[in-house]
Amino acid sequence: MKTLPLYLFIYLLLASITSSAQPNIQKSLYIQEKHCYTKRLTFWDMRAHPNGSVFGVSVAGSSPGQHDAMLTKFNAQFDTVWHKKYGGSGEDKILYIDILPNQNLLLTGTTNSHDGDVPYGQAISASDIWLLEVDTNGVIQKGRTIKGYNGSGVSGVVISSDNYIYLCGSTSSDQFDFTHASYGWPDKDGWYAKLDTSFTMRWIKFLVSNTSDEPIMIAEVSPARLILGTSTQSTDSNLNGWEDRGGGAIWCLIILILPVVLYGKNDMEEARAKI
Repeated sequence: MKTLPLYLFIYLLLASITSSAQPNIQKSLYIQEKHCYTKRLTFWDMRAHPNGSVFGVSVAGSSPGQHDAMLTKFNAQFDTVWHKKYGGSGEDKILYIDILPNQNLLLTGTTNSHDGDVPYGQAISASDIWLLEVDTNGVIQKGRTIKGYNGSGVSGVVISSDNYIYLCGSTSSDQFDFTHASYGWPDKDGWYAKLDTSFTMRWIKFLVSNTSDEPIMIAEVSPARLILGTSTQSTDSNLNGWEDRGGGAIWCLIILILPVVLYGKNDMEEARAKI
């Protein structure tokens, strides 16, 4: 029976060491956890603002096909300051937050509404790309949609060091803003686009193939140089030669932002090169 006192002594010794030990800050990570909302609320994206606030985007509502986008503002201690909903009578989602050069918020997602906060939407059921600019009080400054017909999605947003907005995603549309020569529905083509901060489209480009190309991210790696990451099952125009495997593959593009002279003034155009 001597083992019981021995185990008790070891337990008390370990408990004493644990309670009195100080963490080595250089070799440990301290995570402060705070529950801001119910477990049913999922934040798609969060962004710290230069003014010290933190903003998060999520989905509000419980009816399928009629969700609204929700923007929540937290203070530096992650106390909820307010939340605001955006959308119309359809399905509205904001997936990304970015900080614009004027310190307002760029909210990017999808919508199939054509009323409420999306009066410029089109009256069809397919999702369009949705952009909103709101100030730090959540007041809408402007918005627009990038329209298609059979549905489109957005999977990446970046504001470059030259203050342009670059987006990427996939689309089953070949009409309206997504007009291009395609293999047709249900194949998805990848797309990437350049907009200025007034939401004017500078250009939109497509990755067309006989199956599906779906960009998953876009990021600036250096001034005048972006990288576009995409998954593909293409076996024709986008992949050739030994790369034609026919299964899922990861494909990367370097998008070079090259200054050229257009119409007698300096502008920006793009070129791409396969890695």
